[in-house]
Amino acid sequence: MTRRVALLAAAISLLPACQFCDDVQQFLPAGELCTSADDACGGPLLDLGPVTSGGTCTATLYLHNGGNADLEVVGGTAQLLDADGDFALQNVPALVRLGAYESIVVGYTAGATVGQREGAGVELQTNDPDDDGFLRGSITAFVAAAPVGLAVSACDLVGSAGTSRQSPCELSDFGAVPTSNAAEPIEARPGALRTVFVVNNGNAPLNIQSVVLSGGDGNYGGITLRRGAQVLSTFPVAVPAGVDGECGAPSSADNVVAIDVKFAPTALGASVATLQILTDGAEGALLEVPLSGVGAGTGILTNPEVVRFGEVTVGEIVTQDVLVQNVGSNTAAVNTSCIDVEDDGTCDADCTGSDTETALGGTVRCEVKRSDGSHEGKGFVLEATDAQEGGDDERTLLVTWLPSAAAPSIPATAVVALKSNIQNNKVFKVGLVGGAAGVLVVDSGVVCQDSHCLQASGDPGDVSTWTGTLTLTLTNTGTAPLVIQSAAAEDGTPPTIVDDWTIGAPGTETIAPNASTTLTLTYANTANDFSGADGFDLIVDHDGVLGSALVSIIVVPPT
Repeated sequence: MTRRVALLAAAISLLPACQFCDDVQQFLPAGELCTSADDACGGPLLDLGPVTSGGTCTATLYLHNGGNADLEVVGGTAQLLDADGDFALQNVPALVRLGAYESIVVGYTAGATVGQREGAGVELQTNDPDDDGFLRGSITAFVAAAPVGLAVSACDLVGSAGTSRQSPCELSDFGAVPTSNAAEPIEARPGALRTVFVVNNGNAPLNIQSVVLSGGDGNYGGITLRRGAQVLSTFPVAVPAGVDGECGAPSSADNVVAIDVKFAPTALGASVATLQILTDGAEGALLEVPLSGVGAGTGILTNPEVVRFGEVTVGEIVTQDVLVQNVGSNTAAVNTSCIDVEDDGTCDADCTGSDTETALGGTVRCEVKRSDGSHEGKGFVLEATDAQEGGDDERTLLVTWLPSAAAPSIPATAVVALKSNIQNNKVFKVGLVGGAAGVLVVDSGVVCQDSHCLQASGDPGDVSTWTGTLTLTLTNTGTAPLVIQSAAAEDGTPPTIVDDWTIGAPGTETIAPNASTTLTLTYANTANDFSGADGFDLIVDHDGVLGSALVSIIVVPPT
């Protein structure tokens, strides 16, 4: 070796072993169990479908290597877990080259009771660096006396018709959808569509006997069944078999029926329902698919609407959280959040969390937090709703009360005020209850588009015949008596609307805690002046928390 080469070798030996290891490509295998030898893979669940009792059949699992190094199977074997001897594995490969699919033969003898499903787990250990090299899957089969239909729901389809093995659709989420007019039928309202699929994984046809919605307050509807573009309007609706014979040999039949559902919310906030599908399948006789969505518009929702501290001992500190959510499709700014003790529009303490920003003799304060727990100032911007929990479309108010001997309770007028830049700079309010106080809740049992709906009766083509009544239940959910002082239309309601209504005002009436009274509104469009918006805002004044309740009323035309 020359002196120059020796010196170079010595210099190299002094360098760190690998200065740029993070930039060096690593060659590693990536194994997965599949039910198909293609890019779809199909996942690690092999459903053999219906198998005649006592019969035997075989199917194939595939071991795929999606990495950039060879995949080795330890011992060239796989284990069956929780099996009772009805399943067997053959031809387990010892090596899977880059990008290759190697088959594992699954043998099955249907030994369980007819009408039951049985299964087994599959486990093999490889040199895949994840999960200590373990790859896991499962095999399942339905024991039948004769060919049967097996119904399952799906939110999405993968693979070609007749070859997809679908897991149940656990949730169909519509996300945020703008609200629309509750007076219009759901078919005429704008909204969003989602599709739920009924898949027949059996070896005999089955029928869909009915499809109904449970819950949702009229926000969901417009159900349409179809096969491809063909609308299926008469029950029962046939779903062809998805497999020929046993052990899941794919059929060429289109074994899927699509069910389109519309979400057209009429009120802000979350809405849920359940799609119930009745079939005559040996499995999946009743398929239930949860539906969810959020009515979006321009608005901020607070939960709860009233913070109830209850009766707290002097010197004891308590904190309550208030979730503030933007349910609009545009950003909403809260310019200031503060405590307003008299509800007179004056901030007595800003929501900064500072010890110097307190109200009611130093007993009440508030602060704002982001969903990640970080601190926010008294003013903040809520992003457009994403219809999901957490995120920048919501904040949390932490309201703290430390009653003192000088201020042992919170006045019924006290609120947390959120002064916004939306809806003509609307101030959103959260009531505060500390100590004994009355809290008024108004309900009609018929709510739509953030309003209480009066369903009119009469001739749909003759507005002068439209009449109806709406009964409001006024409940005191607080811990002290509450006095109803008056009930009247909000100032500014057009005379052409007011003259169609009779308000059965209760006058001055005291409601005990947990007690109720009723208020009846009567509608008669005798002036023949229905404009499509014969609703109005009713103001119920009282001496409890917040001091008044605004109740929006709308008329739904007869059908």
